[in-house]
Amino acid sequence: MKADDTQNDPLGSKGLSSRTSEGKINNLMKRIEEISAGSQGDLQSPEMVQALNDLAYALHRSDSETSEEYARKALGIARELGFKKGEAESSSILGTIHLVRGNYRQAQKDYSSSLEICEEIKDKKGLASCYNNLGITAKNRGKYEEALKYKLKALDIKTTVGDKMGLAKSHNNIGILYDELNDPDHALKHYKKALGLFEDVGDKTGVAFSYNNIGVVYETKGNLHKALECYLRSLQIKEEIEDRKGIADSYLNMGGIHEIREDYKNARDFFTKALNIFEQLGDKRELADTLISLGCIDMKLGEYDRACKFLQKGRRIANQIMAKNKEIEGCEHLSELYEIKGDFKTSLWYLKRFIEIKDEIFNERNAENIARLRIQFEVEASDKEAEILRGKNEELESEIAKREVVENALKESEERYRNLIENSPAGIAIHRKGKVAYANPAILRMLGYDSADTVVGKPVKDFVHPKYREFERRNIREVEAREGKPGDLNETQLLCKDGTAIDVVEIAQRITYKDEPAIQVYLLNNTERKRAERKLRELQGDLERQVREQTAELLDKNEELWKEITERKIAEEELRGSEKKHRLLLESITSPVLAL
Repeated sequence: MKADDTQNDPLGSKGLSSRTSEGKINNLMKRIEEISAGSQGDLQSPEMVQALNDLAYALHRSDSETSEEYARKALGIARELGFKKGEAESSSILGTIHLVRGNYRQAQKDYSSSLEICEEIKDKKGLASCYNNLGITAKNRGKYEEALKYKLKALDIKTTVGDKMGLAKSHNNIGILYDELNDPDHALKHYKKALGLFEDVGDKTGVAFSYNNIGVVYETKGNLHKALECYLRSLQIKEEIEDRKGIADSYLNMGGIHEIREDYKNARDFFTKALNIFEQLGDKRELADTLISLGCIDMKLGEYDRACKFLQKGRRIANQIMAKNKEIEGCEHLSELYEIKGDFKTSLWYLKRFIEIKDEIFNERNAENIARLRIQFEVEASDKEAEILRGKNEELESEIAKREVVENALKESEERYRNLIENSPAGIAIHRKGKVAYANPAILRMLGYDSADTVVGKPVKDFVHPKYREFERRNIREVEAREGKPGDLNETQLLCKDGTAIDVVEIAQRITYKDEPAIQVYLLNNTERKRAERKLRELQGDLERQVREQTAELLDKNEELWKEITERKIAEEELRGSEKKHRLLLESITSPVLAL
């Protein structure tokens, strides 16, 4: 389900939504040309600043680089003119560009600059917009309480100035915050207030947003009938105002309702309609999302080949646009799909890719957290130096506290990584110096053990079938020589707790575990496939044996038949010889013979 966020409030761009049409962009370009033509060579004017800002905001989603060029040009002109309102708006639009790119630190800096100017010129409406935008930035950083604080400040100002449109947007965005804080009742309250305000000002786009978001809350609360009614109403308005992106979003939400109801045929129809629109719009992010959703539906319908095509295409697009969360989802479903199809090698490849991307996200977030904490630490440490010079020793306690924050952040990151490994459907084990150092729940279930304590510390060879132990020793040496690159996919046999052997496919990689070199192994149970192969070979052997027996029996019967034929031929020859003798005897008698 997709909630519609009204996103940032542009300080001066009237009537522009975040989904500005190509026609509006062309009109803005013409407006700039008209201002240039009538300026008699002087392009530095408040009108030009406003026009450049309007165009920059219109392009901020579809072409962020060009949008940034226009915004910076407007900012430069505004500063030269001393046009503070235009400067504040340009800074706000630059913040929005960085927000869309995911550069939240720079977005916060730009919005804060805009806020300072609005405070200086006492622009209350601009102040409300800045607080709203800072709230969106905080929300995207996961700081929901901070975001709510900013949003409520914006709401207070908009209430004071009687800005109905601004109030509607604030209620909508506050509703989204409560929704993400798992407080559907407060979310519904704000969405309904937003709906009433949007209806009062005649903003059909806002009305469509509100119906959609109210539908999301009803879906969360399990009232699918009301949710579908709201999505349908939102769709009708979006069709009326020709908001194609919004129409596609409504199709996705309606398809999601049918998927929950296990009405996969109707769910697929809605997802396909959304897919067609996203293909026409060239929206790759939504395209990847919808392709993966269609792949999941086809998996549920048992259309595995079709599901495979959708999932692979969706994952490929997600990879191209670096949408890692979407690529993770595609890899997870592809791994599951190939396991269903019995192609364990490909299933393991996608599972490995899933874990690699999770690692990348984990490392990126960890690096961001450490960098942020390091900068904060360095700034505060430099301030503390002055205090030390004045004989104050509080810095030591502060440094210890900051280090504890960094350590806690690292522990939190490690905990997230551990949860990923612990919940992996594949067996994952780590061994070093020939002994097991870690085993996840999946491999414990695979081998029939109750807890990791029963396997950690034991020699690795104790879990490997004797006929594969030498092979595993060679494989470990090869993996150690690869310097972190994954080894080849191999087939081997492991020993379960009860002594039975199971077939597995494995891929190993050298890692650092608890500051020491180690080997991490990913394993999938291959026993059923091997059993099926052995059964197939047995059936083939039985068939060949039956063919040999039947062939031998036919040969024996054939030999008997030839023998019988030969004996008959001899008897016939003897009979003909006897008849000839009698005939000659009769012919040799001269006297008549009386026949009695």
